[in-house]
Amino acid sequence: MKIERVTVRHVRAGLRTTLRTATLERMESDSIVVEVTTEDGVSGFGEGVPREYVTGETPRTCFETLRPAGEGLLGARCGSFAEAAELAGELGFGPDPLRPQCAARSGLELALLDAAGRVFDVPLARLIEFLPDLVSIAHARDEVRYGVVMSMGSSGLSAVGRRLYGFRDVKLKVGPEVEREAEFVARMRRWLGRGMDVRVDANGSWPCADVPKIMRRLEKSGVSWVEQPVSPAEAMSLAEIRHKCPIPVMLDESLVSERDAQLAIDGKLCDAFNLRISKNGGMIPLLRLARLAIDNRMGIQLGCHPGETSILSAAGRAVACSVRDLLYLEGSYDRHLLRRRLTEEDITFGRGGRARRLRGPGLGVTVRRAELETDTVERLEIG
Repeated sequence: MKIERVTVRHVRAGLRTTLRTATLERMESDSIVVEVTTEDGVSGFGEGVPREYVTGETPRTCFETLRPAGEGLLGARCGSFAEAAELAGELGFGPDPLRPQCAARSGLELALLDAAGRVFDVPLARLIEFLPDLVSIAHARDEVRYGVVMSMGSSGLSAVGRRLYGFRDVKLKVGPEVEREAEFVARMRRWLGRGMDVRVDANGSWPCADVPKIMRRLEKSGVSWVEQPVSPAEAMSLAEIRHKCPIPVMLDESLVSERDAQLAIDGKLCDAFNLRISKNGGMIPLLRLARLAIDNRMGIQLGCHPGETSILSAAGRAVACSVRDLLYLEGSYDRHLLRRRLTEEDITFGRGGRARRLRGPGLGVTVRRAELETDTVERLEIG
């Protein structure tokens, strides 16, 4: 397999509903879709979701990053999928740890692995088999179950709908208004029922000093986890207050790189990691973080970026079907959230959040080029 061309697209996907968190609202989602084409005309696709408030990236910075990275990949040869996995694992963009360039790396890494998977007939759910240092966390499964996320202001009727659809766990987005949010969580608990596993995500909106008090309020509603209670800038302060917190803490925006993860472990800042392929730089960096978490008896949630397309959802499915000890699984909202599907296959989860392993080579999905071009805002051809 020889790499002949790399194409980078800024894709803007329309959403069926407004996404609301403590810090933003959106009706569109921007992604970077990378296509790697071999000399034999085989194309692989990958996706990254640049979020400036998470990794400091924008579509423009991804283009700037991917031009030299793509040029450096031209002409690369791989004689086997194992060699392609080794090449993907070595991808690195610059020495600056404060600008991790994770979305850009995710798009290029996934495109390379997807192309190699198609050439050598290997599904990416088997990627971990080709990474000897990571096989200890492998656990193959044919079916997984996703949870569901509910935005602030969701109604009791929508909560009942989730319950009747058979979901086992729900994440509630909450904000900084303590009394209002505590009442919202209590109300949702009544509608969801006591059998539902309920956790909350504050998206870093709580003052650190108030975290124990807020958690005591939420404990009455049977909340099982609190995700990113404080901003990344205040994350180190969690070490001083965690002994006062009655609910386990999960970190998300504070946990981008392996350095972040080691700081969280050494400082005893949390009980679990929320890992996301684009946020953490691709499948291989994510798998390395998962091993670090498991080795240190930390929990793992496999999250997603709301608005990601079915390309990235397929990568998430590959991870979900190959890694052990996942506490929660988020993603594959495609048909429920996106106005247009970029792949022939509909990989949206079914009733109860159930979804099957993708059996095809590479990501296991076929990109619809017409739809991809319709949603493309800008493109960059390399080679």
